[in-house]
Parts: sequence; structure tokens; C-alpha cells
Amino acid sequence: MGRDDVILRVGESIALGPHVVPTDQWTRVIVNYRGPTGTIATYRFADLIAGRLPASELAGKAVFLGVTAIGFSDTIATPFDSALPRVERYAQMFDMILRGDFLVRDATTHLIDVMVLIAVGAVVGQICAFVPITAAALLALLVAALIAVGVQWAFSAFGLWLHVVGPMSMVGIAFVTVTVVRLVRAERERRAVESRLRISEERYTLSAQGANDGVWDWDLVADRLHVSERWCAMMGVAQTGSAFAPHVWFDRVHDEDRETLEARLKRHLSGRAQRFRAEFRVQPGPERIEQWILARGLAVRDASGRALRIAGSFTDVTAVRKNAAALRAATIQAESANRAKSEFLARMSHELRTPLNAIIGFSEMMNREVLGPIGARYKEYAGDIEQSGKHLLAIVSDILDISKIEAGRVELHPVPLQVSTMLHRCVDMVQTEGSRLGLSLVVNVAPEMPPVMADEIRLSQILLNLLSNAVKFSRPGGIIAISAVLDGGNCRISVSDQGVGIAPEEIERVTEPFHQGIGVTVNKQTGTGLGLAIARALIEHHHGTLKIESKLDVGTTVTITIPSAPDGQASRVA
Repeated sequence: MGRDDVILRVGESIALGPHVVPTDQWTRVIVNYRGPTGTIATYRFADLIAGRLPASELAGKAVFLGVTAIGFSDTIATPFDSALPRVERYAQMFDMILRGDFLVRDATTHLIDVMVLIAVGAVVGQICAFVPITAAALLALLVAALIAVGVQWAFSAFGLWLHVVGPMSMVGIAFVTVTVVRLVRAERERRAVESRLRISEERYTLSAQGANDGVWDWDLVADRLHVSERWCAMMGVAQTGSAFAPHVWFDRVHDEDRETLEARLKRHLSGRAQRFRAEFRVQPGPERIEQWILARGLAVRDASGRALRIAGSFTDVTAVRKNAAALRAATIQAESANRAKSEFLARMSHELRTPLNAIIGFSEMMNREVLGPIGARYKEYAGDIEQSGKHLLAIVSDILDISKIEAGRVELHPVPLQVSTMLHRCVDMVQTEGSRLGLSLVVNVAPEMPPVMADEIRLSQILLNLLSNAVKFSRPGGIIAISAVLDGGNCRISVSDQGVGIAPEEIERVTEPFHQGIGVTVNKQTGTGLGLAIARALIEHHHGTLKIESKLDVGTTVTITIPSAPDGQASRVA
């Protein structure tokens, strides 16, 4: 190496022969100070000139010359020495570069630094966003500690020179940023909730005032009862403040109602009842009339279910109570009058049946000339008497039946009955009148129709009522269709005619007692308007139904359903 050769250059990089170590902020060399002053041998230049230092001592060695002006010093503070000569520092750097004892950050390390920053920011941000703030702070400190340990481990295990300041700073930045955002958002939500609560309270107060209800709120922890002005007015309390001891309420409850009120309140507070509801009377005063209060409330509970407070309302139901009492009295009176009417009708019907039967019997004897011949006109009169007597007897029987039904004295004796037999028997009874009017009665019973469970006399009465109405309202020459089919576990029997029909607004009313509907019968036959009412009541007593479908000038179909006989009784058909 010549005298003018530059061995070491220091600037943006340190160059020593073929070795170049960059010193910029991203890949700066790490200088490792190995010890205090004297770790590397130093000599005074004066000793060399004076011959006190043999020249052979420096032969083959790289020598650094340090020049310092008189009265000045050229030192640097290090971890091992507060005044390390700079010449010794350069000598150490020279020695480390020759030994290859330095670190250089490459591009991969920069990329890892960026990825660590992003990951730390994301993790800490998520923690701070969803974890309570105190716990989030502890977790952020834990993340910072893990970063320090991780950087040391990466350096020891893989020789990766990672920045530790950046990730730790990111922990603090993420924590502060997300926490501030949460606090701002929480404050906005709090203000919004307060606004909604204020509006709700105003709305509820207005509603309570409009409903004329008293509002109460019982703080069970503080044992204080907060009430509204209306509450005080209802309970007869002088409003000296909006909060009272709870006994103010219970002391004003009627003695006969206090125990029930307290029991229902305890039941709700203990969790055995979903809501609190009780009616009680206020203790009467010198100038106070009896007053009934409906108390309602709902408890607020903690996580364990313990009631902390209960709030609700008072409603004055005095008028409702009085109206209910009046209604009960009127109902009892109406039921009594109805029973009296039914008993009167039943008694009168029995009284009328005896002379009617005698009249019918004597008219039949005269019409048949049992005791001897009579004149033609007398025989005709006897026939009219017999026909009118039978008609009147039918009316009396209907009145007797409806009175029994209304009085609840209908007795049924259900037995298994063959549907086909019952239908043909009843059709035979009206066949004569139908043939006289030119009507065709067609019976169609589904095969293998099971028996029904019914009272034989009452089922015949139901079917005869339906068939008689069909004959009465059919046009001459029309067809009356009678069908029976199985519908699930029931027998469905329908009677259809081609008569005048029923107006839609009259269909629901034709089953009311004594209501015959608007219109006329085709065949000039009249009745009491009890037939369908009796039929419907009797079929409902059999756990069946009656349905009417009709169109004006087209015809009417009346359908009844009646339960089939159980399998065990079907073989015992009457």
C-alpha cells in the first residue's frame, strides 16, 4: 500500500479496502464498544520521536494518528467510558470492519418491520375496540412486552435486526386512537340515549296525564317511593314532596284489601309472577267516597334476578267497578226473567196439550163417523178442527222444546243409529205432502256409512224439521236432494231444495227463535220460526254443527254434522 493510499473513508458509508458498510438511518452499522479506554493499545507520538517507543512495535500494524490542539480534547462519551479518545473509537471501528463484526439491515428486514407495524396496529386496534378500556390497557402493555421479547428472539435466533421503537409506538398510537374514538362514540350514544329518554319520559308523562293515571316508582334499595301529583290526589296524600316512605301507600289501602295487595306484590318481586297487578280500595275518609284503584307495575332486576326497583301506574276503576256490579245485577235479573218465561211457557204448554189432544181426538172421531153418520158440512168442519188442532199442537210442542233448551233441561239418550234407516223413515213421513206438491225426494247415502251416536227421537226431530222446511219452501215440481257422506270422524247430512232461497243478511238470523226470515213460503204453509232454532240447538247438544248455504231464487242447502259411533258401539245399532 502506497503512502498516498486511503485506507479508511467515513461518510455515508465506511469503506475499508474492499469492505463497504453503509451508515444511513435504515442500514446503519452497529458499533460495538468493547471496553473502556486502553482496550486498544495507544501511544504518545512524542515517545515515538524521542525513541522511547521502538519502531518495531508498530511494524505491520495499522496505525491511527490522533491530533488535538493544545488546550482542547478530542473524546466521545461511550457506555464504558465517558471520555473515550476518538482515535481509539476509530481504531475499534477499523478493527470490527476487518473482523466482519458488524450488522447491516437488508430489504427483507425493512419489509418485516412494515408488516410488524401493520399487524401490531390491527391487533391492538381490535383489542381496544371490543375489550373494556382497563383490560385493553393491560393487554396493550402485554403486547408491548411481547414485541420487546420477540425482537430480541428474532435477533438471537435468525439474526434479524428489527426495530423495536416503531412497533411499541404503534401500540401506544393504536390504543390512544381507538380509545378516544370509543369515548367520543360512547359520549354521543349517551347523549342520544338521554335525549330519547327525555322524549320518552315527556311522552309517558303526557300519556299518563291524558289517561288520568297516577305514576309511581319504588326504589327498593333506598326504600323510597317516588310518585306523581295524580298519585297523591288519588290516594289523598298532601304533596309535600315527590318521594315518600312506602308505608304512605299501604297505610291508605282498605284493611280488607291490604293483605291481598301485599301478597301479589311479594309474588312479583320474588319472580313468581311476571307482572304486578292488583285492585284495592282506598281507606274512606270523612269526605271521600269509596274509590277502587287498579295498581300495575313491573320490577327492574339485577343479573341475579333480585328486584332493585319497581315502577307502574294507578288507574281509578271506581266507575268500572260500579258498571260491572250493575251489569251483574242486570244479568241476574235477566236470567231470572228468562227462567220465569221458560217455566211459564213449559207450564202453559203442558196445560194446552191436554185439551188439544182431546179436541184432536174428538174431531178425528167425528171425521171418521165413529158414533154415526153426520152431515157433509159437519164432517168438513171436523176435518178443519183436526188439522188446526194438530197444527196448534205442533206449535205447543215446539214452544215446549225451546223452553227446555233455554232452561238447559234437554235430556239425550244417544245410541248407535243407522243413517240410511233414519233418513228413509223421515222421508216417508213427508213423502205424502211432497207428492201432493209434485216434489221429488231423492236420498243418496254413501256406501258403508258407519252408524252415528245420537238420541233417536231428537235426531228424527232434527231431520223432520229440515225436510219440512225444504218441502215448505220448494217450488212445485222441484227436487229435494238428501245426501249423507263420511267426513273424517263425522257424518255429514245435507238437505238441498230448489226453492225461493234466503237473503244473505238473513242467513245468520233464521236460526234465531221465532225468526222466519223476510219472504213468503211457496206452498202457503206457515210456522212458528222455531224449527231451525230447535234443530241447531239439538245438533249442538250432540256435539255437531249446522250450516246454511243459500241463494235467492236458486235454493237452500242445510248441512249438519254429527259424530260417528265409536267402533266398540257401532255393532249395537238401534
